[in-house]
Amino acid sequence: MVRHWALEVLESKGLIGFPTENEENAKTSRSSSTIVDLRENPAQVVTFGSFRLKAHFKETDIDAVCIVPHYITQISFFEQLFKRFKADQRVSYCQDVSDA
Repeated sequence: MVRHWALEVLESKGLIGFPTENEENAKTSRSSSTIVDLRENPAQVVTFGSFRLKAHFKETDIDAVCIVPHYITQISFFEQLFKRFKADQRVSYCQDVSDA
């Protein structure tokens, strides 16, 4: 879900798109390498705290941070991705910490 959202945001900003034949063949230039890197790994979710230490229980929370390129703003995260988490039936509770 996070990867798909990040790709959508980057594409809406014109930073990535479908690769052209020239981009596929020109992997030696810096700009084409950056484009490919953003497509392959646009976002990463990292857990920490008790969950990461494997010291959690059934009712404890999962602390996580979403790492994205600087092109994706905190506003984008809370206006788009947070709402997706809230709407997903697999998520039982999601807390907005936009002021943190």
